[in-house]
Amino acid sequence: MHNTSDNIIIVISYHYRPSQSIAATRLSKLCKYLSRLGWQPIVITADNDPRESEHLEPNVYKIKYHQLRVTNREKKGPTKARRISASGRSLIGKMVTIGKSFIASVVSLPLIRTVAEEPFWYFGALKRAMSLLKNTGAQIVFSSYGPAASHLVASRLKSKGVYWVAEYRDLWSQNPYVRKAQPFTYLEKKWEQRIIRNCDQIVAISEPMARDLQVLHKKNVSVVTSGFDPEDYPLHKRKSNKFIITYTGSVYKGKRDPTALFQAVHKLYQEGQIDPNSFEIRFIGNESLSYVKNLLKSYQIEKMVSFHEMISYAESISAQSESTVLLLLSWNNPSDAGTYSGKVFEYLGAGRPILACSIFPQGSIQRLLVDTGCGIIANEVDEIFKILSVWLHEFFDDGVIRSYYNPKQDIIESYSWASQALNLSKVLQRYKSVTGNTIIHQNQRNHE
Repeated sequence: MHNTSDNIIIVISYHYRPSQSIAATRLSKLCKYLSRLGWQPIVITADNDPRESEHLEPNVYKIKYHQLRVTNREKKGPTKARRISASGRSLIGKMVTIGKSFIASVVSLPLIRTVAEEPFWYFGALKRAMSLLKNTGAQIVFSSYGPAASHLVASRLKSKGVYWVAEYRDLWSQNPYVRKAQPFTYLEKKWEQRIIRNCDQIVAISEPMARDLQVLHKKNVSVVTSGFDPEDYPLHKRKSNKFIITYTGSVYKGKRDPTALFQAVHKLYQEGQIDPNSFEIRFIGNESLSYVKNLLKSYQIEKMVSFHEMISYAESISAQSESTVLLLLSWNNPSDAGTYSGKVFEYLGAGRPILACSIFPQGSIQRLLVDTGCGIIANEVDEIFKILSVWLHEFFDDGVIRSYYNPKQDIIESYSWASQALNLSKVLQRYKSVTGNTIIHQNQRNHE
């Protein structure tokens, strides 16, 4: 590709590096490899942390804005108001707590939740986007949900005659993880349809999600999964004499739930197949760990489980690579069939067997593990017990796990960020000028 305005993409994403979130990693990696394919991504994102400005890269515009916070997000303990309320010493403290809970409940309602998601960032992002559109002559806008503000900005840019590709990392009104309440759910769905009706193309991260979006919006939907970056992984991976199971991410009771794993480990320990000095389960990430710690007491395996605070992306990759087995948790429910945890792709890159628990067995994760040969789903205690028993014997006898693990490198490579960026590039090419001033919209008839 030549460096012309035809190659410029205005990328609107609230999340971007150096943030450590999965969403930020996805957009950053796609832009990295799109650039290598000749595209020129110009990113509009959020300025959430002044310290991140030190690492600002060219063509990335961080928008400063007032962050709306209706709930306390501190992780290191209760606020003063909460402490007073909990001790019962202050009526005011109790009233403040009740008020916060009420506001949080209202804000979590469908539609209201969407409006409340970073509304002030929207205005700054829109102003910057309009200016860039005028100054660069860009013809393609790529927005990534969520929050919804990214799509809202892109919908305004669409009126300027650009082509708009709308990405969904998660479902919007159809999201199974968020609260449902009528008539708000219905109104949110209608609002989503009104916003998205003007886009030219939708991108989803999985086939089931693509089908849901196609039914809702009657649009062309392409699939661009998340991926892994081989350049991020150490060439020489440290080996440990300890059997280490590592989980990176959040835990939710009843959804991303390790209960069955703990029961299986407890049984293995009782039967003498596990030596606490040479076996460890590591939870990396600081969300919902109190729930996990309470579970451990029930199964008397506290001394075999360790907890680590949130770490950087690079440290997470290193921890995965030095593990024996990587634990994946999701939600064993048909509503979760199209959900991919971004971590599963990092796990592919780490080259370690994946034990997937609490997973819907006919969903995207099952297909991924079968196609790549990188792991196995086990939801029942007896299944997990059997698999771990085999792996423990193989590890301590030969130092290598062979059972339930047969990685297919060619298929694994298709999930690299380079491969997924190429898939996205093919989508973007449909809306690229081929003569310098004429844009061929191959799918125009589908939108009429």
